[in-house]
Amino acid sequence: MADVACAQRLLGWLLDEILPTFDEAVRRLPAEHLDFRPIHHARSAKGLVHHVYQTLVLLLRGVDQGRLEREDAAFLFFDVGQVRHPDQLLAFADQARAYAREVIARLTTEKLTRSVATFFAPSMTGEEAVRKIVEEVLHHRGQLFLYLELLGAGDVPYREAL
Repeated sequence: MADVACAQRLLGWLLDEILPTFDEAVRRLPAEHLDFRPIHHARSAKGLVHHVYQTLVLLLRGVDQGRLEREDAAFLFFDVGQVRHPDQLLAFADQARAYAREVIARLTTEKLTRSVATFFAPSMTGEEAVRKIVEEVLHHRGQLFLYLELLGAGDVPYREAL
């Protein structure tokens, strides 16, 4: 049985404790290195940030609706190709977090236990989507910290978060 309060606490922790550290890393990205990739097939720094917040929005949208279709990818559209400054990424992050808070407030047992059909992956339950969101944010937060280290962008914020 899904525990709505537990899912809400977990997602609240993500929004209030983990993503602020991620955002601090975004603030430390030098504007001239937003297209940095440690290897040619890796996401760029700005692409990585976009991916984290887009995943948050899309998976929560799927949990909220019970399905996620290709058209939903345009729900909170953000053209990462136009990004020239970290503040643009942080503005998108603010929009994504605001939407996430709305969905989190509407969570129900039914939404967490039903299957969420997606256009990009096998179906998952709402609970599995919540876990996937947390996994994605934590994984890519570490990846962004590594990018900062490679760029010599000073102390990395994870040191303060531990």
